Amino acid sequence: MRQMTVRDIPEDIEAIVRNEADVRGVSLNKAFLTVLKRGAQHVASPFVHQERKKDSFTRFCGIWNNVDAAIFDDATDKQRTIESELWQ
Repeated sequence: MRQMTVRDIPEDIEAIVRNEADVRGVSLNKAFLTVLKRGAQHVASPFVHQERKKDSFTRFCGIWNNVDAAIFDDATDKQRTIESELWQ
C-alpha cells in the first residue's frame, strides 16, 4: 500500500481520530483511515446517486437481498388475510 504524510491536521480532526482510536481500540493510523473513508464515502455519495436516478433513496433505505424480500413478503401476506367473520 502507498503511504502519505499528512501535515497541519486541525485540532478538531485530530480529536475525532483520537476518539475513534480510543473507542475502537485501534491504532491512530487505522482510526484515521476509518474516518477518512467515512468522509470520502459521504462526499462521493451524491455523485454516485446522480448517475442512477432510481437509486436516489438508496442511501436512506438501503437495498434488500432476496432473503430480506422473502421475509417481508411473508410478513405482509399474513397481514392481508381477511377474517370474514369480522366483516359480516
